[in-house]
Amino acid sequence: MKELDDEIYKQIKEYALKLTRRGYVTAHGGNISVREENSMWITRHGTSLENVRREDIVKVYIDKPSDNDMIASTEAIVHKEIYKKTDNFAVMHAHPPYSVALSFFYDEIVPPDAEGQHVLKKIPVVDGAPGSQELAENVSNALLKHLGAIVRDMVCSLLQNPLKQLTT
Repeated sequence: MKELDDEIYKQIKEYALKLTRRGYVTAHGGNISVREENSMWITRHGTSLENVRREDIVKVYIDKPSDNDMIASTEAIVHKEIYKKTDNFAVMHAHPPYSVALSFFYDEIVPPDAEGQHVLKKIPVVDGAPGSQELAENVSNALLKHLGAIVRDMVCSLLQNPLKQLTT
């Protein structure tokens, strides 16, 4: 496998820091991946998103096992399934507190503002145990029709193509 591209590293590091500064994740909660052909670069299990280092990002195959599967994020199975079913470029998994709270009471979230409604339309709330095939299926199926998905008690956010689209 080839080495981590500088631009991919910078993008992951930048958006990991944005997630922590905005309070969407705790230091070790959440993860980010970027697709590269039939593989993806993903933060390792236990990575502090406040200070992502090059060695915190590992490459795994999307469609077959790799040596780094054991050290990749425990949610790598979800990222892989999203990439198998969509042409999306990046996945960000975060835990925004208000989204997590709403997920206990709603089966979909409709943004209250005009811009949110225009861009996101609605965000489905899905179920599944962390790191499970059920979760991978439910999230990836939801992302076939929506820009994001909220998992009850946990939030998975999807970005299509350049990372800057939804979090700038």
